[in-house]
Amino acid sequence: MPVFQLSVLCGKSNMSEPKKIPSRRFNEKNINTFREMLAKLSWEAAYEALNVNIAYDYFFTKFYSVFDQCLPRINNSKKNTAGMNKPWFTTELRKSALKKNKLYKKYIQSPTPLNYAAYKSFRNKYNHFLRNAKREYYSDQFRSSTNNIRSTWDNLKELLNMKHASSPSPAEFQDGEVKITEPPQIANRFNDFFVNVGPCLAKHIGDTIGSPTDFISKEYVSINVSESVKTTEVLDIIMSLKNTSAGHDEIPASLIKKVASLIIDPLTFIFSMSLESGIIPQAFKIAKVIPLFKSDDPIVFSNYRPISILPCFSKILEKLVYSRIMKHLTTNDILFEHQFGFRKNYSTYMALLFLREKITAALEKNEYTLGIFLDLSKAFDTVNYEILLSKMSCYGFRKHVLQWIANYLHNREQFVVFNGVQSQRAVLKCGVPQGSILGPLLFLIYVHDLVNASSLLSPIVFADDTNLLVTDKNFDSLIAKANTGLFHFSYWFKLNKLSLNVKKSNFIIFRNKNKNYNADKAKIYINDSVLAQVSSAKFLGVYIDEKLCFKNHCEFVCKKVSKSLGIIKRVKQHLKKSTLLTLYYSLIYSHISYCNIIWASTYSSYLQAIHRCQKSFVRIATNSSYLAPTKPLFKQLQLLTIYEVNKYQTGVLMYKVICLPASLPIFFPSYFEFNSHYHTHSTRRKNDLHIPFCRTSVAKFSFVYQGAVLWNDIKHFLESSFSINTFKTKFKQYLQT
Repeated sequence: MPVFQLSVLCGKSNMSEPKKIPSRRFNEKNINTFREMLAKLSWEAAYEALNVNIAYDYFFTKFYSVFDQCLPRINNSKKNTAGMNKPWFTTELRKSALKKNKLYKKYIQSPTPLNYAAYKSFRNKYNHFLRNAKREYYSDQFRSSTNNIRSTWDNLKELLNMKHASSPSPAEFQDGEVKITEPPQIANRFNDFFVNVGPCLAKHIGDTIGSPTDFISKEYVSINVSESVKTTEVLDIIMSLKNTSAGHDEIPASLIKKVASLIIDPLTFIFSMSLESGIIPQAFKIAKVIPLFKSDDPIVFSNYRPISILPCFSKILEKLVYSRIMKHLTTNDILFEHQFGFRKNYSTYMALLFLREKITAALEKNEYTLGIFLDLSKAFDTVNYEILLSKMSCYGFRKHVLQWIANYLHNREQFVVFNGVQSQRAVLKCGVPQGSILGPLLFLIYVHDLVNASSLLSPIVFADDTNLLVTDKNFDSLIAKANTGLFHFSYWFKLNKLSLNVKKSNFIIFRNKNKNYNADKAKIYINDSVLAQVSSAKFLGVYIDEKLCFKNHCEFVCKKVSKSLGIIKRVKQHLKKSTLLTLYYSLIYSHISYCNIIWASTYSSYLQAIHRCQKSFVRIATNSSYLAPTKPLFKQLQLLTIYEVNKYQTGVLMYKVICLPASLPIFFPSYFEFNSHYHTHSTRRKNDLHIPFCRTSVAKFSFVYQGAVLWNDIKHFLESSFSINTFKTKFKQYLQT
């Protein structure tokens, strides 16, 4: 289907009234028919096309024609789930229900002991089979929604009859003083808001004297990233695609995987043509956007965030380019080593671990540490195309690559779908594409030189989440350094058209108990505004407090776990043990395990409330009394307590430090040294890790200390562990003994 024929899918249809888009039935029979018809198609005209747009339009027209024929849209009527139409209510149960009603009617008409016994016996069997059918149904539902938290919650709401508890989307919106009630106008206003949010922020920044490339001092070697595309490479990428929602073309990734071998040749040709010509098919640059409500007033457009969905075919091409750009960045060692976002072997817990170790090291030296947590407004949406391309040129990307990136960024379009109504298309003027493969990588390139803004502050960055650290033994000097450094960082942000949200930015002063300071002098300025000093700040999903004891985060996790435990208690009678365990991992363990190595390495008293919730769950799952000992129950269910989870994560990371250092950021293994580095004596402990002297309790909770102590106790697992998976299995068994 050519681009000009996609009007119905992309927002040019008549929007006089809301329309519910029918779904397609992707069953095995229809997919097999689709494969058979697809195998008969010829792609010769695509190979003879003069440009990539014509080639892709021809390919997609034939592909979509067969797709629409074999997998047509079906109008799904809303199912009534009341009474005997519940999804778990089978034909056999329906027949049994009718028989039960007949026996009851017979008993009412002739209430003899014999009739009552017959009715009671059949009723009990019927209820037993009904409960089992319900358990089996929801077991299958929760099993299929593993690792999908939204689907899990949908199943829970259905089970608890909370399906209609959530409020429907508002019928009217407030735009300033004007009320908008027409669905087409609402959809178009959403699209206008999402498209213009980046340019509006950039406009308020204004022009700044200087060039964004002034902070790039090093010269980088230019290499060719336009290497030829092979069918095996394209096939590998297709099979690695996640089964996400379909874009405007309605083609899901799961279907592309099933027919990959039949379309691999024309796709490889089209992708090769795109890289050679520096042009991306226009159909790849159309995004479908779904507004997702965040919080506050639901009738205000700014209280929604856009969820952008791109065509799956475009993601394959983006992954091809991604691997080539990443190869260039890795070869030239371009990316800032403390940029932890969207990089292999980097993660949120790595960033938080590095932050904690930096603060701990300063406190051990009896220094003040000031941590500044900056909030950027719509950072991905405000990326300036000209600045990005000029920086990529400085980083050694050739003209041919820059041409492709420029074509990829310019003339991108999007439309909004809200309550079944599609808006008109609008052209994006700035910002990297949301929901894309290349977008996050291009953003990392854009902010790479942030580290050169000032040497006074040390940045720790995860994409746009930015933390700046400064340490000093003298408090006045600390504040002076922070303000001077922030002045330079503020200049860098203005120069790069990135908007700082001062109201949401704040700072924390970390210090030892004996280090006092004058609170009146703790004034940090940015853009002529005073930053708020806080005792606790949320960074990458973890609350970091001024004492570095993570008490606030432990309380936060406890609230989350308690809420989930209450829900599990309400549904336990309808679910099997295996399903309860699935819910545990989805709703409870996910909170306990997230960055556990950071925040759970603290005083055990802060973790007791969470541990009590765990104990309540194992008693529920095993149908034990509320006073039953839980240690054998944890072992029976093969679950780890919160204390054991912390040891487990520490042990696994230590295995990587010692045995797989290449799988970690380059600076991590340098945290540890063996005793043999400090002496040459042939002692029993010479092959142990050196345990550093710790002056403070904060340092004793650090990964450097806890990791060394733990590793010296468990290093014997190396003798029988040939891989990290073997180590994980043996170590988990050890913790449960």
